[in-house]
Amino acid sequence: MFKGGTRYSPQYLLINTELLDRFYSSKGYINNSIQPIAEVDNNNQVLLTFLIDEGQQYLFGNNGVNIEAEIQDLSLREEILDFITEENDKIFNRVKINNTVEKISKYLNEKGYIFAKVNPEYAQRDNVVDVTYKVLPGKKIYINQITIDGNDRTLDKVIRSKLSIAEGDAYNISEIQKSRRKLIGSDFFETVKINSYAVNDNAVNLDLNVKEKRTASLSLAGGMSFPGGAFVKTDFTDRNLFGSGKELSFALEKNKYSFSTDVEVVENNFNDSDTSLGASIFYETQYQPNSSFDSCNMGFSAKLSYKIIENLTNSLRYSYKYNRITIDETDEKGKKYKKDEDISPIIRTQEGEKMISSVGYTLAYNKLDNLYAPREGYLLRLSQDISGLGGNVNFLKSEFLSFYAHPILSKIDDDITLRFKMAAGHIFSYTDEELNIGQHFFKGGNEIRGFDLSGIGPRAKDKNKSSLGGKTYFNLTQQVDFPLPKLYDYAGIKGSLFVDYATLFGLDDIGERYKGEYNDSKLIRVSPGFGFSMPSPFGYQPQNTKAAIIDSDKVINESLALQNIQQQIKEQNSRLQQEFESELEKLKPSKEEFELLSEEAKKEKTEQFNKHTVNARDAYAKKMLYLEESYRDAVESVFNKIKEVAKKTAEKDNIDLVLFISKKNQVLYSMDEVDLSDMVLNNINKEIPEFALKGIE
Repeated sequence: MFKGGTRYSPQYLLINTELLDRFYSSKGYINNSIQPIAEVDNNNQVLLTFLIDEGQQYLFGNNGVNIEAEIQDLSLREEILDFITEENDKIFNRVKINNTVEKISKYLNEKGYIFAKVNPEYAQRDNVVDVTYKVLPGKKIYINQITIDGNDRTLDKVIRSKLSIAEGDAYNISEIQKSRRKLIGSDFFETVKINSYAVNDNAVNLDLNVKEKRTASLSLAGGMSFPGGAFVKTDFTDRNLFGSGKELSFALEKNKYSFSTDVEVVENNFNDSDTSLGASIFYETQYQPNSSFDSCNMGFSAKLSYKIIENLTNSLRYSYKYNRITIDETDEKGKKYKKDEDISPIIRTQEGEKMISSVGYTLAYNKLDNLYAPREGYLLRLSQDISGLGGNVNFLKSEFLSFYAHPILSKIDDDITLRFKMAAGHIFSYTDEELNIGQHFFKGGNEIRGFDLSGIGPRAKDKNKSSLGGKTYFNLTQQVDFPLPKLYDYAGIKGSLFVDYATLFGLDDIGERYKGEYNDSKLIRVSPGFGFSMPSPFGYQPQNTKAAIIDSDKVINESLALQNIQQQIKEQNSRLQQEFESELEKLKPSKEEFELLSEEAKKEKTEQFNKHTVNARDAYAKKMLYLEESYRDAVESVFNKIKEVAKKTAEKDNIDLVLFISKKNQVLYSMDEVDLSDMVLNNINKEIPEFALKGIE
């Protein structure tokens, strides 16, 4: 319950006294009296004693709503009553009252009553408290006009299609915040700011300002990966083609085991709706490691995606694919197999061509903060595909995926993130024919790190112990990502602690024709480990970038304005503490005076002193909170000025990148002539040598 460190602080003493008051108020003791006493011993140790008089315990009585204005929405009172639960004869809890006030206020704001006030009024009778929620809605506010600025590339209609609000709607803070999240989530913009300006007493204009980010990327990559060996890869993607919101992607990849290429075009927000249309063509050849067959796939697909409700989307698709299985007569070393027995009969029966015509859907519920780089939220996805019409393969495939991310240890670093991923799938033939091996799931190093590609699941008992794939899989990942000290700020390198779990099993063996020819197990494999991730060194990078640094320690420690702010805070903090202690002494009777009073007078005097203490404590706490807000606002103003000066200096010297870092912890170094610390500091001290902090009355 108590907050604060091991050092005594009058501020934390007041906070903890307030926490005690809330605790007793939540248990029905609304007239409690809490008197903190601080005593200092000879060793300068502070002994804290809280004298507590609980008073009488109260129960809930009647609830009611009093709307103090005439409004057009006659059903508003009944709607507000829905937020109030009947608590008759239950222990009175002021925390519940405050929660109800917050819910009613939020609801009124969402209805357009952004200046609504909700105050609970209490009436005591015996040991019962009746509560009346006094509601003053104020005028309903509407959105008059939405203007968009900063979109040099993205079309206005693309931005408006992602808004949850429109001109003429009631002003709804929740919907405005949701619109901002959707724009950020589109990954078209670095920043999105939405400001409101009053036009008249019941209408506002919204000014939406965006800063666009690069949405096109070209990467040429190469290197080593495990599993897979050496690889080369090229990708071109533009998520906002010509600012239209359309997506275009092209990919080509070659490694030891496969070659693949595909082209995809997606029309997002088709016809200014939440519907998107997409089409793609693909080609892939793959040699399954630890197996004795090759596969080739080529074809096309088309999809239609649409929103069902907020965060819930469905995607319908059609795919036509040509699949060819070829027996590889050589082993991994290129040595030709000598006998038919060296290749499993299961694989030999699979050789040939198949035409797969399938339709399917993917239902996804997405609450991630950012689909491309999620830090918080969750994703649930269910997919099913059925083939048969127009092809010669018949199957039903079902897959499920769940993903969860949440920042942990925020007090240490906001970028420490817990990630949890679970996936499962099953495929079966709905006719008398067995599944073709090309339709099996192949799982391994991509699902459970440390294993080879196709490293788990059923295997043939042939010379190569060929991987056969499986009908059913399950995999689970628990992972914590964290920035590596110093390396993350400069190279984006993150570390990961993880545990992977996976299993793959099940083959079609009608009549047990291949009994004894393969091994199959439902055993779950476990792989714990440590890893790291970083941007590809072959990725596209801006060329001829001129960089500079600003030593954050130097600017912060030597800024005259920041020094002036800190001195003012110190003086005002000392003054407020003295005023508080002086207030307590005003009504505090001397020991001799108190002993001369009668018992009744003592009780009255104590009650007066307690009431005076509570008032003084509340006033002091409010002033301290105001002082903290003033300090934050002042520091933010100075830092905004620092950024403004740094930007002007950088533009003057044609500098592309400015790093605001602590020089003593610097990992990447620049030449002295691009250290802007002294230049920025001199300009800041000239422009704002001091800063007037808001006073406290």
